[in-house]
Amino acid sequence: MENTDGVSIDNSFLQEHFAPRPRVDGILDRAAGGRLFYVVAGAGYGKTQTVYNYVKRQEDAVVRWVQLTDSDNVSSHFWLNLSRNIAFDNPDLAVKLREAGFPDTLMKFRQFSEILRTTEHRSHKMFLVMDDFHIIHSKQTLTFVERCANLGIPGSCVVIVSRKEPPINAASLFSKGQASIITEEDLCFTADEISDFLRQSGVSFSAKDLPLFVDATKGWALAVNLLGIVLKRKPETLGRALEIMKQNVFNLIQTEAFDDFKESVKKTVVGLSLVSGLPFAFSREIADFSSLLENTPQLASFLWFDSYSESLRIHPLYLEFLQSRQEILSAKEKDDIYRRAAEWCSENDFYTGAVNYYAQLRQFGLVLKALLSYPFKLPPDSCEYYLNILENLEPSEEECSGESYLILRNLFMPLLLAGAGRYEEARAFSEAAIEEWRDSDQPFSKNILYTAYSNLAYIDTYTCTVTHRYDSSVFLKKALEYRKMTTIPTLGASGSFAVADVRSYACLVGEGADIEEFDLFLETTRETVAYSLAIDHDIYYGFDDLVACEIAYYKNQLDAARGLAHSAIAKAREKSQWSIEAMAEQYLLFIALC
Repeated sequence: MENTDGVSIDNSFLQEHFAPRPRVDGILDRAAGGRLFYVVAGAGYGKTQTVYNYVKRQEDAVVRWVQLTDSDNVSSHFWLNLSRNIAFDNPDLAVKLREAGFPDTLMKFRQFSEILRTTEHRSHKMFLVMDDFHIIHSKQTLTFVERCANLGIPGSCVVIVSRKEPPINAASLFSKGQASIITEEDLCFTADEISDFLRQSGVSFSAKDLPLFVDATKGWALAVNLLGIVLKRKPETLGRALEIMKQNVFNLIQTEAFDDFKESVKKTVVGLSLVSGLPFAFSREIADFSSLLENTPQLASFLWFDSYSESLRIHPLYLEFLQSRQEILSAKEKDDIYRRAAEWCSENDFYTGAVNYYAQLRQFGLVLKALLSYPFKLPPDSCEYYLNILENLEPSEEECSGESYLILRNLFMPLLLAGAGRYEEARAFSEAAIEEWRDSDQPFSKNILYTAYSNLAYIDTYTCTVTHRYDSSVFLKKALEYRKMTTIPTLGASGSFAVADVRSYACLVGEGADIEEFDLFLETTRETVAYSLAIDHDIYYGFDDLVACEIAYYKNQLDAARGLAHSAIAKAREKSQWSIEAMAEQYLLFIALC
């Protein structure tokens, strides 16, 4: 049972149906080898039951479990609480401690430690567990616990169970490897652990549904247990079971950590949910975190500061709950938060965040500017991230015809799809754009057609290894035709976006190709580079010589390869195509070694 700070969460069924978790036991075994460890997580993570069941299974261990309340901030009450706990199995020690009184000075603490050494039961392992430690703010109590951790009695270990990082000085213990911290990530149920728990609870389910359970519960112990209860009742569908579980969790959160808040506090925490991925440095611009927790202590279960990552942490399901309550913020209030977040990200080089928040503000020109500052080819996970942003844009009818939005959609959607390895979707997207705009008389249509054919050329370059079709020059020829018909200036690209991305090989003739295809690829590449230059694109300048160099090298035509490499370097350097230059220099090295 965790019942403090006005938050009442009944975890009794956790103990009744506790599922052994060897992974977590291994983490606790390593932590228990030191003098001190923290178990820090919000409400419902099963902190108390996890520690309780662990220490209970330690044979012949002496366990002192102190369940803290707000009254324990009064040193005399804390001392009575501790001595009462000790009296259960060592009344002699409890009497001596009461007589000595709370050790509020260093001299008295030395007296306490001597009493402990001479009167406490001897055992290979001793645990002093302080549960709900987040309640404690008394300097005297904090100092006492800090000194206990540094006592150095062989086999003794202080365990602090808390919803936030304890404000005690344990730096020396951490530096010596004698202290550790167990977080909510460690306590979260994995897919296998959820499976084991449900089977132990007698719940029938299909293994293919496990990812749904993980996503719905976020591994939160309380949610996992609620899911087990709901599934045992056998609702009509799995979807309905997950819906009931989520609603129960949200009802609990709403009652304990939302409904009783002032309107200003509600807006603050919902506002924080809009920018949850940003560092704490920005979160402080949205809210006075210390004041927020002081005035609404219920939040400590769901929202806390992680000093290890310097970030504001929000319980995943509480975050989901807050995001479902965004209607309490006006459009103006949301935009103000997004604007401040976007500006902060831009100033602090958080480029991904800047794109996200500018997109929320529907400032498509600034999104475009940010994306144009990136390399031409991004890692697949980055492409998926930006794709998700672009796919969820909801432009107005007027914005749909705006130049920035049209460029974002028709230039970057295919590029990002290709970067994510979704080449067929990328090709289909560009072909659909051509079909849609081919007969249009709108001023910007020729720019879109030029862009679409340029993208098809780029896509062909990366798919020709499989398709054995070398059509990039055909597409660029069409792009050049539309480029000459444009009346609106085309998008100018510079920096890393205008640099070719050349990886392991320059020649992209793939497995299963005929020998003649190497010459065909080289011919196509030369045409492609020529069309690219005619379009005023410096990208890939020198690439044709690099391809010719590579083919000559593998034909053992080293003199020809050397001359082509020098030519590629000179051209690439002229147009700042450093990827091409670097690979050409690599072939010069190979030739020298030969």
